[in-house]
Amino acid sequence: PSTLSKLSRNAFEYTDVVYAGPHASCTIASGATMHLDAHGGLYRKHEEGNELMYLMDADATSYVVEKKTRSIGPFAFAHLPLLEEVELPQGLESIGDGAFRSCTRLRRVSIPESLRSIGEEAFYDTAIEEIYLPTAFESLGERALVCAGARRENETPSLQQVRVNPNCARFFLTGGLLCERVGGDDVRVVLYDGTHESVRVPLEVNEICAYAFANA
Repeated sequence: PSTLSKLSRNAFEYTDVVYAGPHASCTIASGATMHLDAHGGLYRKHEEGNELMYLMDADATSYVVEKKTRSIGPFAFAHLPLLEEVELPQGLESIGDGAFRSCTRLRRVSIPESLRSIGEEAFYDTAIEEIYLPTAFESLGERALVCAGARRENETPSLQQVRVNPNCARFFLTGGLLCERVGGDDVRVVLYDGTHESVRVPLEVNEICAYAFANA
């Protein structure tokens, strides 16, 4: 009904309810604060822009987020076993905590220039291969880029290419190290990208994040 204000992704788990495609059997009445797109994406409407709450279709292998979406909610794509690729729209500003957590086949997510923040463990245990931090990017949550290969013994981290816009004020790359300015003159090493056989940690660094050199 149009009065619906919350719908959990596992509300109809282990039933024959279908969220996407021509045989979709779940719909939300017009006038509700939420809507389902044709591919099983559940969105909440806000005055400043929509939020993707969940991708309801557990069988999705790829997904294009709707235009005018400003945020990806916490755990919006988490634990989707077949998901490999997601395209994010220009205008998106934030990716929530655990948004792609444990999507073990996820290799590619397009990052728009408008993105400002990525939440904690957003790409934790994914197979993400590349990440881009744009000009306005200002917040990266703890363990956000800890991919599956970084945690499992004797595996190679999947994340092998990190790009940072040279005009980004908070983050920068130096000699294979992704670094973050955290206030004053303090700098921390977030990630080693595997591109250099020898690295020199800058003198201003006073913290090396968890898993930064995992399985290097």
